[in-house]
Amino acid sequence: IEADGAAHHSLKSPNETEPVMPANTSLVIAVVGIDALGGELEEKTVFRADFAAKLLHVPLGTIISAKLMANLITHPRGIAKGSPDNARIVPFINKVDLNNGLVKARQVAREILMLPNHRINTVLLGQAQCEDPVIEIMHKEIL
Repeated sequence: IEADGAAHHSLKSPNETEPVMPANTSLVIAVVGIDALGGELEEKTVFRADFAAKLLHVPLGTIISAKLMANLITHPRGIAKGSPDNARIVPFINKVDLNNGLVKARQVAREILMLPNHRINTVLLGQAQCEDPVIEIMHKEIL
C-alpha cells in the first residue's frame, strides 16, 4: 500500500498523523528522489519542509546534503515514522537516471548505512518507472 504521498515532491517529512501503516506491516519501502540532493530545504523541494526543518534542527533554506537526506530517512519521526517495531525498513533512492544520479545516490546510501538504525541494512538505488526498477543494492556489510 502507499501509506503516504508526497504531493509529487522527491523528499518529504510526515506530519503528526502520518503515515498510517497497518500494524502487521513487515516491510516498509521509504522512497525518496535523488533530485532533492543539493536543493534547498523549502516547500518547493521538500513536502512539509517546515516539519523536516524542525525534526532535523536546521533552518529552512538549508542545502540538502547526503547526510541531511540520510538523517530524514532514518530519523524515528522521519519518512518511515509509525512503522511497526518489527518491520524492516528499506530506503529506495529513486531517479538515479538523472544527471550523476547513481553517484549521488551511492553517497546518500553510504550515509544511511553508517547511521545507527538496526532496521535498515539495505538501500535500493534505481528508477521506479523502469521495468526492472532496482539498479543497485547496497548493504551494511560491504561498507
